[in-house]
Amino acid sequence: MPSGHRPRAGHHHVGGVRRRRALARRTSHGPGRLEQSASRADRRRAPAPGDRRTDGPAGDCRLRQVFGTAEGPLTFTRPTDPGETALTVQGRPLSPDDEIRIVDADGKDVPDGEPGELLARGPYTLHGYYRAPDHNARAFTADGYFRTGDLARRTLDGNLVVTGGLKDVRQAG
Repeated sequence: MPSGHRPRAGHHHVGGVRRRRALARRTSHGPGRLEQSASRADRRRAPAPGDRRTDGPAGDCRLRQVFGTAEGPLTFTRPTDPGETALTVQGRPLSPDDEIRIVDADGKDVPDGEPGELLARGPYTLHGYYRAPDHNARAFTADGYFRTGDLARRTLDGNLVVTGGLKDVRQAG
C-alpha cells in the first residue's frame, strides 16, 4: 500500500477481505440474496466428497444426467426419477417422437440390457450432412437412423446407459 494512504473504515486489503465485505453488503438483502457462507450446522450436514446422496443441505437439489451429441439425440434423467437412477443412467429421450435403437455389429436390434451401437432418429436429429453423400452412406442406416458411434445399452425401464465409443472398442481389439 502506498505510504500515506489509509483505507476507509471497514475496508481492509488483507486477503481480499475488502472485496468479500463489499460483496456481502451488495448481496445481503432481497429475495435473490446470495449466502456468503453456510452456517456451521449446514457444513456438518453437507455430504462428504464421494457421498452418493443426491439431495443435500440445499433442499431439493437433485442430480440429473444429460447425454447428447451435436447431431442428436438428447437424453436426460427426469426430476421425478429416483436418486440412484441419476447416478447410473443417462436417461430417456427428450422427445416422445425420438426413436432409439441399440444394434449389434450386423445391424440387428439387441435385447434390453445388451450392449450395442446407439442409433437415433427423431425430430431434431440430423437427417444428413450437407453435400456429403459418401459420408451420409456411412453415418446413416438405409431407414434413416443416425449412427452415433456410441456404445450403449437400454435398461428394462427404458433408460439409456452410454458405456463408451465404438472407436474405443475397435482400437482396443
